[in-house]
Amino acid sequence: MKKKLLTIAGIISLLFVHSVNGQVAKCKGKYFGNIIGGNVPGNYTANWNQVTSENASKWGSVEGTQGQYNFGGSDICFNWAKNNNGLFKYHNLVWGGQTPDWVNTAATATITNNINPYFKAVADHYNAMGGLKMIDVLNEPVNTPMPGNLKAALTAGYQAEPANAADKNNQYGWAIWCFQVARKYFPNATLLINEYNIEMNWGNCRAPYIAMVQAIKNAPNLTDGKKNLIDGVGLQCHGINGLSAANFKSCIDEIWNKTGVAIHLTEFDAAADPNEAKQQSVYSTLIPVAWEHPHVAGITLWGYIQGQTWIGGNKVTGSGGTDSGIMYSNGTDRPAMTWIRSYMASRPSLSCCPAPAPFASCNGSNPPVVNFTSPANNAAFTAGTTINLEVTATDADGTVASVKFYDGATLLTTDIASVYNYSWTNATTGAHTLKAVATDNSGNTSEAVITIKVNVPQSPYGGTAHPIPGIIQAEEYDLGGNGFAYNDLTPGSEVTPVVNFRTTEDVDIETCTDAGGGYNIGFATTGEWLEYTVNVASTGPYDLSLRLAESGDGKMMHVEMDGVNITGAITVPNTTGWQTWTTVTKSNINLTQGKHVMRIAIDGDYININYLEFKKPTLTGLEGEQMASMVLYPNPTASQFYIQMSGVFSYQLLNMAGQMVEEGKSEGQAELAGTQPKGMYLLKIIQSNNTKLMKVVKE
Repeated sequence: MKKKLLTIAGIISLLFVHSVNGQVAKCKGKYFGNIIGGNVPGNYTANWNQVTSENASKWGSVEGTQGQYNFGGSDICFNWAKNNNGLFKYHNLVWGGQTPDWVNTAATATITNNINPYFKAVADHYNAMGGLKMIDVLNEPVNTPMPGNLKAALTAGYQAEPANAADKNNQYGWAIWCFQVARKYFPNATLLINEYNIEMNWGNCRAPYIAMVQAIKNAPNLTDGKKNLIDGVGLQCHGINGLSAANFKSCIDEIWNKTGVAIHLTEFDAAADPNEAKQQSVYSTLIPVAWEHPHVAGITLWGYIQGQTWIGGNKVTGSGGTDSGIMYSNGTDRPAMTWIRSYMASRPSLSCCPAPAPFASCNGSNPPVVNFTSPANNAAFTAGTTINLEVTATDADGTVASVKFYDGATLLTTDIASVYNYSWTNATTGAHTLKAVATDNSGNTSEAVITIKVNVPQSPYGGTAHPIPGIIQAEEYDLGGNGFAYNDLTPGSEVTPVVNFRTTEDVDIETCTDAGGGYNIGFATTGEWLEYTVNVASTGPYDLSLRLAESGDGKMMHVEMDGVNITGAITVPNTTGWQTWTTVTKSNINLTQGKHVMRIAIDGDYININYLEFKKPTLTGLEGEQMASMVLYPNPTASQFYIQMSGVFSYQLLNMAGQMVEEGKSEGQAELAGTQPKGMYLLKIIQSNNTKLMKVVKE
């Protein structure tokens, strides 16, 4: 029913003014939350204890390109909940209204085969951050048309499961399979279905919704056959300005009596149409029905700040606006919000203050709350450094007995002090999943999970510094990891399919079609950089050539040596294609003999880089003429290379690790590389005091 909210790009979190401090449902036993459409509003934490991402968790936002996942916007909401003892609901896994564009034209089998990897990718991403607690699995399955190929794909998935063999043709099989796959990957999460118009029963949609819930409830899970697929029935509560309290209660009662599944108000809103008094009346009539109902688990409102809700009304700001906001844009309350504060303050509080959850209580059953304060999730460290692990742990209706720290399945230590920490001194290189498990005095447990990476100390790729003069392949940046040897702003590779080269790192490496083949750096964006350990043969001026490709204008980059910009701004010409290459040259760059760290710094989105070449400036005199007349052929070659040039000269053939594999001295002509294996090499030709270096390929 609802459409994407058109928000102002780059809205910043504002400091709002509000009359009452404290979340409206704090310590009340149920959750009362809202949505975040972009950045977290400055007054969000002061009002709400639950959060749903308005659009960023939806399939179309997460997997816009098949097999590539973007959780950035969704993570904003997850991290708010994690850092503020709130409850995050993932909204949603499957919805016919906002599927990725590629789904619309994909074959049925393609979609079917993608469902498990997609659900698993969501689980893997959030399990590393502590896990999802509440998920809208299937959104608007009755009232929003499901694309035919998607429904067919989900049906095929259901029918292929051996667990469904006895009920293979269930008319709701496509919906059941969504929950079966979700339960497989989210065994402990609260799983919800979600729909609109059920409260008003427009088009008699309530009956098929209840029937679908019953079918899901009675279906087996795929792990052990238990019938535990669904935990909540969502009522969106849009378009309810004409709904009476009696009819609303009747709807909730009917769903509970016929399904036995708890009800969640998932997207409640009401427009101030024709005025604010009407909006307040809707809230004061319906919210108590839900909040006081024993089988309603919690309430989520769908927006609250005037001008930032999906129902924009007449676009007038202030009391005359007919939008659905319950707070003015300056942070002061509209009458409906004033009523919410008053009503919630009048409701009894629990004797303890558990974390927001469906039906939270103080009977000793509440698990402790544990969160990492150090290190940050996805932090990177260099091997040999001490890593300080620290968490906070609290229990609403008891005490914390202990906190255990784990590296994967390996117990690092058990801490019973009130400051729960551990200094880790022997972390091995690689990725580590760190877990802190808190246990309270009743034996309840909860855990916090983060992922870190321990890198080797920065060092040259291949073990040898890149020689200057010489060619430096862009993909042969130093070892040492993200934040140390390079800075890449997006995790993993944006290249599809991922090339089989340095696959554990975040740099985007592509197969290169430029002369000589090999690889190139792609998707390089502003703020990213790569470092290379180099060894300058002699002090003096050098010419630098960069092999670049670009599709667009105005892109810039520069090169540094030991933190000093040695090139100034380099303008990258528009080559009109990402594999259409050109050479850009910067002349007379003064370098100092010895080892240095060179950095390629990107100052504009996007740039492709194949290699850099440092060489001595153009030669003069007789030797220069002889060197300039040198001929190398054929290149590439399937057998051997031939060098023709005047006078006596020496040559060296080096592999791409900088190791010399062949050398010789000749006059007039030389033959080389006949016995060398296939690959890319550097050929160094020396005559008198002059040197020439070039890349050669043996096929």
